[in-house]
Amino acid sequence: MSSDQSILEHYRTAAQAAASAFSDALGIVSLEAQKVAISLIGMLALALSALVFVITLWAMLWAAGSVALLQLGLDWVWILLASALVQGALIGFCCLLILRLSRNFRFPASRKALALTSTQSTRPE
Repeated sequence: MSSDQSILEHYRTAAQAAASAFSDALGIVSLEAQKVAISLIGMLALALSALVFVITLWAMLWAAGSVALLQLGLDWVWILLASALVQGALIGFCCLLILRLSRNFRFPASRKALALTSTQSTRPE
């Protein structure tokens, strides 16, 4: 066996080993991706269940508060108006938080870094 054939055989063996390792790694990634997908579906189902329970709890708290205010002598109109005002304030607060979080979709740090990079590359030396 010549030296060239020996080197070629080593390359062939190394390539087969690399392909086998890549195939094994790809199989593991595929299995983990399936596990992640199943876990995500379960998490979404549980989140939906929790949402139903939270809505039920919220309604029960409002009902209990309304009954307590009714027993104190307040009229239903005022109780419902106060409830609507509190709900409106909470909705407004949530909307403000959403707007604040939506600023992250602008990728401010990335844009700043890209702007710095582009000004540095166009700056004459």
